[in-house]
Amino acid sequence: MIASLMINQMVNVSMNGSKDIEVNGHELRIDRDIPFIRYKIGYVDNRVIEYIRMMQGIFTKSVHLVELDLNEHSAEYLDMLDASELSVARFLYWHIDDIMCNNIEASVREYMPMIVATINKIDGLMIYDDTSVLDMVTYRKFVMSLQNTAIRRHDDFYGLCNSPFSCSEYACLTAVKARKLQAKYCTDVDVPLPTSNHQDNPTCGCIRHFIVESDIIGLVKSSKKEVKKETKKEAKETKEKKETKKKEKKGFIPYGKMF
Repeated sequence: MIASLMINQMVNVSMNGSKDIEVNGHELRIDRDIPFIRYKIGYVDNRVIEYIRMMQGIFTKSVHLVELDLNEHSAEYLDMLDASELSVARFLYWHIDDIMCNNIEASVREYMPMIVATINKIDGLMIYDDTSVLDMVTYRKFVMSLQNTAIRRHDDFYGLCNSPFSCSEYACLTAVKARKLQAKYCTDVDVPLPTSNHQDNPTCGCIRHFIVESDIIGLVKSSKKEVKKETKKEAKETKEKKETKKKEKKGFIPYGKMF
C-alpha cells in the first residue's frame, strides 16, 4: 500500500531495527510504501527542525513536506528552514473567508506583502477554503489576481484545500504534483511512486495519507527463514522421538540407555 504520513504533532518514533510500521491499522514499509512525510505542526523552531532531521534519517525514501499557514510568521519560519539546510518541500496555506471572496482584489493587496516575502521559498501556495461561497470561478479569480500582480507561477503551483472542489486536479498534492516534488527533492531513484490510483479519497484529490495520532513503533517480525529453520528442526526432533518409541516397543534398547 502506498500512503503518506501526516504529522500534526511530534510523536515519538522507535523503529527497533525494523522497516515496518503500523498506522491506523495499516502496515507500511518505510523504504517502499511512504512517498511523503507531511508536517502540519503549525510552526517552526529548533525542536521542529531537529525532529524533521531525525525523521529524515529514518524515512530516507520519502519527501519531507512542511506545511504552514500564510501569516505574519511565515517568512520567519521559512528563513529558519533555509538556515537549517534541511532538504524539505514547503507549502503555504492561505485561508480565505466569505468577506474576502466578495472583494478579491482588496484581499490580494492586503496579503501581498506576506506573499511576496515567501513566494520564492515555497513549492506551492494553497488556497484554504474557510468559506460557504467559494466556487471554481472565484478560485480562478484569486489565482489570476495573484498572477497579475507579479506572482507569476504555473497553475499547478496553486491548489485548493478543504473545498468541495479539492477532489480534482486542484488538490494540494495530486500524484502529478507529488512526482514533481520527488524529482526535485529525492536523491534516490528507487522511491515509492504515487499514481492516480492512490488518489482514492472521494472528498480530497491528494494522494492517500494517514494522520499519525500516536507514537510510531517498528514492527518486530521473525523472518520467514528463521521460522522455516525452526519448523524443520522441530520436525526432525519429533521424527527421532517417534522412531525411538517404536524401537523401544519392539524390545530394542538404544545403546545409550543400557548404562
